[in-house]
Amino acid sequence: AIEGAGFFRVQRASGEVAFTRAGNLRVDETGRLVTQHGEIVEPGITVPPETTRLTFRPNGTVLASLPNKQDGTELGQLQLTIFTNPAALEAIGHNLFQPTGASGQEIQVRPGEQGAGAIAQGFLEGANVKAVEEMIDMISTQRSYEMNSKVIQTADQMLQRLTQLR
Repeated sequence: AIEGAGFFRVQRASGEVAFTRAGNLRVDETGRLVTQHGEIVEPGITVPPETTRLTFRPNGTVLASLPNKQDGTELGQLQLTIFTNPAALEAIGHNLFQPTGASGQEIQVRPGEQGAGAIAQGFLEGANVKAVEEMIDMISTQRSYEMNSKVIQTADQMLQRLTQLR
């Protein structure tokens, strides 16, 4: 996950660039670091097939544990992209976003620098939805709908009786 501001820059199968905060990365069959849906994380980091473990440091450094090596072998450096107005990014599905004119210029930075967040290994970003509050709101909305429906039904019955009196 990204703790703080910033997005991973990814390349979609179509070649288009998109941005995501989804930190559930994996290694594809060609050894590239990709998102869960297969978008290539930029800058491209290739993981050797004999890697036994990947480590992501808070500053974005990617290390591989290789057989017969004492220390982790550095594979590359993850970059984050920050925007002046990230709320203006357009959601395009699968936790992907694309810039708009209002989102501002994309700025590539190292994690932890220039206001960008740090990388947290083993964590995923939590949803910004509070399930209990949403359930309470849904029940309240349903009750309001039921009451309004009852008012309309009662008014209809009153009009029927009124027309029968004539």
